[in-house]
Amino acid sequence: MRYLGDRRYDETEEFRAFSRQLYHASIAAVLRPLHAGMENPVVRRCPDGHFRRVVYDLIAFVADYPEQAMLTGIVREWCPR
Repeated sequence: MRYLGDRRYDETEEFRAFSRQLYHASIAAVLRPLHAGMENPVVRRCPDGHFRRVVYDLIAFVADYPEQAMLTGIVREWCPR
């Protein structure tokens, strides 16, 4: 009988691929409302007084080491260089 806490498949390649896909799809769904603002320029007045077209970008992502390893696809405990 299987139950919700069954963790025997956690180390299989299929489960890891599913976990990565689920994570990326979830982040994409959360950030989808910001997508239009990251493609279309907006005219803004800069501190120097000039008007410039601005395209906003999401540049910072805070993650601990295991999450960074998962996002970049590197092997844990290996140097990414």
